[in-house]
Amino acid sequence: MSYTLSQVDSIWWPVPNRPVEDLALSVARFIRNGGSFINYYMYHGGTNFGRTAGGPFITTSYDYDAPTDEFGLPREPKCGHLRDLHKAIKLCESALVSTDPTVTSLRRSQEAHVFATASGGCAAFLENYDTTYSTNVTFRNMQYQLPPLSIRILPDCRTSVFNTARMDCGNKIMSLKMLQIICGI
Repeated sequence: MSYTLSQVDSIWWPVPNRPVEDLALSVARFIRNGGSFINYYMYHGGTNFGRTAGGPFITTSYDYDAPTDEFGLPREPKCGHLRDLHKAIKLCESALVSTDPTVTSLRRSQEAHVFATASGGCAAFLENYDTTYSTNVTFRNMQYQLPPLSIRILPDCRTSVFNTARMDCGNKIMSLKMLQIICGI
């Protein structure tokens, strides 16, 4: 599965933006449904210089919405949120590749996809596909809060390590030292 993160821009078009929460939700759904390979189109931004710029009225920089900018620096919160998503998926790896999920309806617009192995391994993806309302669900005698259009990942079927709609990485501001290194000040 390929996910477009950014695209080539023109000076006439608004800068495109795909919210990282939407991207994380799509990737989590793909993995939950048995997907095994993620390809991000334009994960790293860049710049064309000189005669390779592509023509009139086409901007030479194409990193406006990529997780890493044209200099290879992380663009938060997108870069950190995707990093955390992939760490959460990696924690579920043994259960994801060992069995097919059991799907259980938790409420009207919420369901649990549980990957339980014969050896006792377990991973769960709790999804709220309601577009408007957050809800609390009970799963294995534990309460979990699910924002609208979100998946909560539980690599041991108890501990929540990631929620597609919540970013723990925050908006990081580039430090003065990093600016000095980049600008040669």
